Formats: sequence, C-alpha cells, structure tokens
Amino acid sequence: MIQFDIPPMPPEYKIIINEFRGVNLNYDMTTIAENESPNMMNIDIDEEGIPDKRVGYENALAKSLGPESIDGIFKYRDFLIIAHGNELYKWDGENEPIALGANITPSKNATSFVFLDKFYFINGYNFLVYDGETIKEVEPYIPTIMVSTLPNGAGEKFEDLNLIGSGFTQLFSPDGEAHEFRLIQDNLDPDTVLVELEGVELKEDKDFSVDRKTGYVNFVNAPNKGINTLKITAFKTHEGMKDKIYKCTIANIYGGQNDTRVHLTGNPDEPEIVRRCGLNDATYWPENDYDRFATDGSPVLGFANQYYSSIVLKRDSLWLEDFYLSEGLPTFTTKPLNRAVGVVGKNSIQIIENNPVFVSETGVMEIVSSNVPDERNVRIISSKVNRDLLKRDIENVISCDYKSKYLLAFPDGTVWVYNYSRKDDNGIGIWYPWNNIYASCFIEFNDSLYFGSSEEGMIYKFKNVRDSLPYNDCGQPIKAVLDTKAFTFDAEEFYKMTKMINFSLRPSQSSSVAVYYATDRRYFQHLTTEYAYLFAYHLFDYSKFTYLATLFPTPFGKKLKTKKIVYFQLRFANEEVDQSMGLMFISIKYRLQKEVK
Repeated sequence: MIQFDIPPMPPEYKIIINEFRGVNLNYDMTTIAENESPNMMNIDIDEEGIPDKRVGYENALAKSLGPESIDGIFKYRDFLIIAHGNELYKWDGENEPIALGANITPSKNATSFVFLDKFYFINGYNFLVYDGETIKEVEPYIPTIMVSTLPNGAGEKFEDLNLIGSGFTQLFSPDGEAHEFRLIQDNLDPDTVLVELEGVELKEDKDFSVDRKTGYVNFVNAPNKGINTLKITAFKTHEGMKDKIYKCTIANIYGGQNDTRVHLTGNPDEPEIVRRCGLNDATYWPENDYDRFATDGSPVLGFANQYYSSIVLKRDSLWLEDFYLSEGLPTFTTKPLNRAVGVVGKNSIQIIENNPVFVSETGVMEIVSSNVPDERNVRIISSKVNRDLLKRDIENVISCDYKSKYLLAFPDGTVWVYNYSRKDDNGIGIWYPWNNIYASCFIEFNDSLYFGSSEEGMIYKFKNVRDSLPYNDCGQPIKAVLDTKAFTFDAEEFYKMTKMINFSLRPSQSSSVAVYYATDRRYFQHLTTEYAYLFAYHLFDYSKFTYLATLFPTPFGKKLKTKKIVYFQLRFANEEVDQSMGLMFISIKYRLQKEVK
C-alpha cells in the first residue's frame, strides 16, 4: 500500500472589529487602523463604539413660516424666540408660533442674550428687549455726565455719554444769584429739556428758556443756593454713536466671577473693538468703556468664557481678558494668548469639556491651556478629516454641542460630527459625516435638538432613537454607509483567500444591512442583504412578520471564497426607510496563500 504525505492546511486567521473609531482620511485606506473607516456617511457611533444609522428629523412646525431662512432660534425662560424675515415669534415647541410684532430688518447675523431675566435681540440693525409680554426698542439709560456743576459749566465728570441714547443729565450747584446755566453740550435736539429744582419739576418756556444752539438754560428766577439741587436733562444726537452698538452682531456676558456686563462686537466699522455695557444695565453703553484688540484690522469673531476669564477670538489671533477690582473700581485687562492661530467660522465656537473649540484655517482647534501665552496652548483635533472638512465653506459653518457631540453644519448640507465620548490615546475624539441637513441654526430645547432651515422657513426636530420610527428624514430614507479599511492582513507580500465573514445586528424594531465586498481584482460586489426584526404590534407588517423577541444581537455568517487577492474591503449599507443598521461586530476569516511574485 502506497502512503502519501498530505501537506497540512495553511493556518486560518481571523480579524475581529467590535469598537469603531470613526473616519480617517489622513492616510491611505490600507494603512489606517482596523477600526477606522475611509468612507462613512450618516452613521452615528455610540459610547460603546457601535455604529448605527443616525436618527432622522421631522417637521416641528405645522407649516412653514414663509420662504425665507430661519435666521435664529433662541431660548428664553421656558419657550423659544424665532427670528424669521421681518418678525420674531414666540414658540412653546408644540403649538403654532405667535408673532410678536417686532418689525425687524432681516439679517442672518442675528444674536441674542438674556440679561437680568430680559431677552435682548440684536442683528446689526435692531436692538430690542422683550420681557415676556412686550417687545420694544431698548430704552436708553440717561447718564449723569456732570455733578457739582457751577453755573458757568465747570464741574466734576461723573458718567460717560450713552452710545445708544441722546439724553444726558447734569447736576448743578446754584450760587443763589445766577439765572443762566451752561450745559456741557450745545446744538441740542428739539426734545423738551427737563428740569428739577430741589425735587420740583419746572416747565420750559414758563419757568425757564433754552438756547439750544449755545446750550444755555436761563431761569426766570435765580435758583436758591445749594449743592446738586438743580437737575437738567437735555438731548443731543451724535451722528454715528448709536450705530456703534446697533451694528454689533456678537454678544457675550462676562464680568469675572459674576456675569455683570454684556460685551458686544461684530460692528464692521470697528472690527477690533469690544464694547461693554454698564454694571448690570444693558440699556447703558458708556462711550469710553471698550477694549481694542490690536490695530491690525483683524476682526473679533467671538468669545469663549473659561473659568474666570474670557477668551476673545480674532480672525488671526487669540486674546485673554480678565476682570478684577482695583481699589473698588472695575478693571478689565487684556493680553495676547496666541498670535499664530485665529478663528474663521465665527459660529463654530463652542465650549467642549471646559475647553473652547473653533474652526480655523488649518482645522478644528481646541484651546487646552489659557494660563500662559504660548503657541502650544492650542491643538488641532480634526487632522484625520481635514482633507474633506477644509474643502467646505468653513467661514459660514454653524455649530452646536449636543449630548457629547460637536456638530459642524455646512451650507451644502454636510455635517461633520466630533464625538468626544470616544477618544484615542491622545484624548482626541472621533469624527464622521452626515448629510442632507441644511441648517441655519441649532437649539437644544426640552432635551431635543432643533434646527432652522436655511432654505424655507421651517424648523426641524431630530428624533430620539426610542421613537417608534426614528430612521427617516421627514419620511424620506436616510442613506447610510460604512466601509472598512482595505485589509492587507499585515501581509502585503502574500496572496490571500477569504473564507467567511461574520457580523451581528443590534436588536431593533426593524433592521437590515446590505453587505458588499471589494478586492484588488474587482470593485464592490453585492454579497448579501440580511434582516433582523423584532415583533411589535404597533409596527405590524406582513412583509416583515416575525415572532423574534430576543434582546440578543442577531448573528449572521456568509461564506466568501475570494482567492489570490492582496486587498480586501467590506461595505455595509442601508438605504431603507425606518430601518436601523447597528453593527455589533465584524469578523473576517482568511488564509495566506503563496507569495506575490
């Protein structure tokens, strides 16, 4: 009997992927990590690293507000304020929005702030205040600019003029003889001059007369001698002063350890200047209470409060502003923080885990330290996706921070998601893109994320994964895809043969995945489509009938013998409406064959 030596079968190997790390466009798709993807769309990755189709959104309004874009959605008390066209609307998130009769000039630069329980709206044209009942133009505080003023006009300076108002008050100390009193301003407005003498109101043209050209007030009877007993309030409009505030479009509340002052900037006529209101008074904008951040013409584009400091972000540099009391007087100090990095997208600024994050010319940056001025206090966190991200309109990007995700929405409908619940060894989160989200603004309200439409006056609400049918965009399918890296199995010099792939789907009301494979010999070919449904009466469908009620993942295996290949890649996709695609794990079994010659 002849005996033959049968050579042993080549050893079988297996790759397992069960924690996904998002997209990496920084390297060739054969050299990225096994749990990274060179191509992903409309996938969300949870805190355990499981990728699934992102949830969709639905109309939050019964009907559109009109053809214009939503210029802003702002939270005030327990409701929202919507800026659309020439109007502001009050909305509780459920019923039809109520027009407030604001009569504003439309502007895509609208912003707001809530200060001492009042809502303030400013958009480069209008400056309005709303107390929950009445909306109106901000009524300016009338400052007392001089005290202990002698009849000849000499006195002690007390407060600055108010940029947004024409009124000013002077307190005089009569000598008991003078009839004529000189105001510090001349060429007065025709508004009635108001006078109080020892607390008693006097009438113009009866008790006194006014020469508005010279600024003199002449009394019929000489006021009695006293100290600051004569109060005169007059009005003079200074051309361009009001615009210094009304043209602002960026707001921040900062006062050191207490939020005592509003800061405004964004005026194109003075781009380097930040102006401050009076102490706890958003109706008073002192003429000389401002800071100029360099003289290079580079505009201030935003703020980020960090601990007891305020970081001022310019187009080409970062600055630090601090507040302290010196002999009881408020003092704001400024110093450069980083002269090599600046912000491009003014609406990209967010505080992520106590650190300011923003979009610059070189990518998304994170300020990691503000203690010492140094170019190393900023690090880039988007290097893996800059190849795509920086090709887009980064100047007009908008952002929000929602449930451990920093969303960057571009005008073309693309959203790059920075998920900082999943981090690499350097403490940097993962990135992946979504599309079909044309957002002009975001707002978190009642634990849900809303966004305003950039095309028609509609507001949309993102669904919750626990909703009955969360995987559609206003009834339309969400096209989700996830590609693995192109595997060389750490043996580029060998031909390989794949034997089987295994994967499992997370339990869901309705779930499926279409699986494709590609090699160096052929482009993506369809391999299989697998389904997993849980029985639910409220979603009963005979075409998907099942009694499956297990809470365990549904495993699938598919034999796939591809021979003499060097590279191997998988694609998982789902374009079906109301279906999820939660991939719990992926494994690939393969053998090495002969060397490539």
